[in-house]
Amino acid sequence: MIDLRHIVQAVRASALSAWARLRRVLPRGLGGSPPPRYRVERAGEVPDAPEVGTLYVVGEGAHEWYAVLRCPCGCGEALVMSLLADARPRWRVLVDDDGAPSLSPSVHRVVGCRSHFFLRSGRIDWCGPDRDVA
Repeated sequence: MIDLRHIVQAVRASALSAWARLRRVLPRGLGGSPPPRYRVERAGEVPDAPEVGTLYVVGEGAHEWYAVLRCPCGCGEALVMSLLADARPRWRVLVDDDGAPSLSPSVHRVVGCRSHFFLRSGRIDWCGPDRDVA
């Protein structure tokens, strides 16, 4: 015999999960809460334990070598992207008037968690249909 309590619990859990994902992308006035914005911190060397929500620009003076951040998926990996002009692949960091960083091109991990995202105006913009916006 089918136990309807398990079906009701599964449907309720699925609906709550969908609502939580939807709240992340809705504007605040519609019940959503904006995700936290990333900030930029300049560093002389790659940090041992990057903080969540911080994009580190590693270098000396006007010479920028690496962009470093903790993977936004939650796996905890430190991601290091080269900013050197002659390196391939190479990323660029732009900081807007509010101090929010953008990183281009996208970051696409081919090992581990396989995350694929952009950092735009201080916010993570996930690539692919099955990822939440963080």
